[in-house]
Amino acid sequence: MAIEINDSSVKVVKERELYMGLCDMNIVAINPDKAQLINMGFKPKDAPKYQGTSDNGDYTIVRVYAEAPKARTGMDSDIRVNFNLYIRPEHWQNKAGDKYQFIDKHGKTGWAPDGSESRLEWIDSGSARKSYKGEETLISFLKAWANTGPDGICNLDEPSALSMGDFTEVQEYVPLLEKNSVKLLLGVTVDEESGKVYSRVYTKYFGRLTSSIFGFQDSLSGDYGEFKAIYPRDLSLQLYEGQGMDVQPDEAGAKEAPTNSLFS
Repeated sequence: MAIEINDSSVKVVKERELYMGLCDMNIVAINPDKAQLINMGFKPKDAPKYQGTSDNGDYTIVRVYAEAPKARTGMDSDIRVNFNLYIRPEHWQNKAGDKYQFIDKHGKTGWAPDGSESRLEWIDSGSARKSYKGEETLISFLKAWANTGPDGICNLDEPSALSMGDFTEVQEYVPLLEKNSVKLLLGVTVDEESGKVYSRVYTKYFGRLTSSIFGFQDSLSGDYGEFKAIYPRDLSLQLYEGQGMDVQPDEAGAKEAPTNSLFS
């Protein structure tokens, strides 16, 4: 008789693992095509679609793929996630319809009536223009990823093209910033109907490699900073093993989970 024998404490079977907490990650792809997805280890049946239509109109998806090697995190497996940022081909206007959001070359924003952006003293009025819906979040991500300083330039040359589905500009940053990292907050959601568990990424704040947890804590406690996922209260990186009592739960995000699912 021949049989391989391993100590029972040794993990020899690879299983799907999900992680929660803050993680420094490298960006490996943005909106990859089918061939790129296959090279990344996926088995897509069809070409990915990065545009769609909802009740609120047309939208473009900027899908970001990130990974962190286990040698860096100290975890048992490499951590790989993807998340979506949405851009709509329309300028962002408030509900009252009397103000627009303006964004300058530094990625700073402010609200003002059309034609009166020069009154916004905290942004550069010379470069200010109307932002597209979702652009502010994308710029926030790019600034953290590129580690752009407060007065550094970070803007889109062709925001209209991106909002219409031309991803060239943001895809060019992948090789340019291959050595840079961005700090992401990972969480987990559970679908009530199927019981399936999904990885989720917090997209209301992005940290730099040198960032502390305070920026995330301030964002999470803000009026619009809720993270609809299960995550550690102290934001420490850890393996998800069915925790729920000592973490922050929010079941409302379960239905949206597949857009931020673990790619493994």
